[in-house]
This record gives sequence, structure tokens and C-alpha cells, in this order.
Amino acid sequence: WVCEHRDPSIRNMVRFRRVVAGTDINHWWDNGANAIAFSRGARGFVAISRESVPVAASVTTGMPPGTYCDRLTGGRSGTACVGTTVVVDSLGAIQLQLGTNSALAIDTATAVAGAAVR
Repeated sequence: WVCEHRDPSIRNMVRFRRVVAGTDINHWWDNGANAIAFSRGARGFVAISRESVPVAASVTTGMPPGTYCDRLTGGRSGTACVGTTVVVDSLGAIQLQLGTNSALAIDTATAVAGAAVR
């Protein structure tokens, strides 16, 4: 048996889904090749890359400004991030930096500083 539900990334993405339930897909971005990003209303944001090279771009997230914990690298523990932090600026954008074959996911439940959670 493989207990997929015990994989931290899968468990955290189930939590992401619960936070963004009932929201629309907005702020679609793609690089014209193998990287995409989109928001789930103002509650969540996902970026995915299947590129063989790193992807860097300024991308609008639809999220309130603040600091969030990436669910795929560990998420939030108490008031701190276990993995990568993602900063959403005052315009609601991030400086996206994705490695090859990687992704990130943030949502209002992973806000740690400054985010006006709606």
C-alpha cells in the first residue's frame, strides 16, 4: 500500500483546496511554454513549472499584500514558515522564482505577516 494522504505535499494541497473552495480561477499567467500561474479568488495562488530551466517573472496573484508560506515546501507552523516564504507586494504581485519542474501554492491560511486576510 502507498498512503498518498500521508505525503506532506498532498496533505497541504488538500488544505489549500479547503481554503479556496468556492472561488473562481483568476489572474491567469503563462510563459507561452510550460509554466502557468493563477489565483483562486483572493484566497489562494498557485504557480507550476515543467520547464527545464528556472522561471522568473513578476506575476499578479490576486492575494492581499503580505508574507505567506509556500504549502509545497512545508507550509506554516505557528507564526513561522517551515519552507519557502512568498512576499506579495502592495500591488498584489510576486517576483516568481521557480526552479525546474517545481511549483508553489499559497493561501490566506498561510499568511504570516502583513496580509489582510479576507
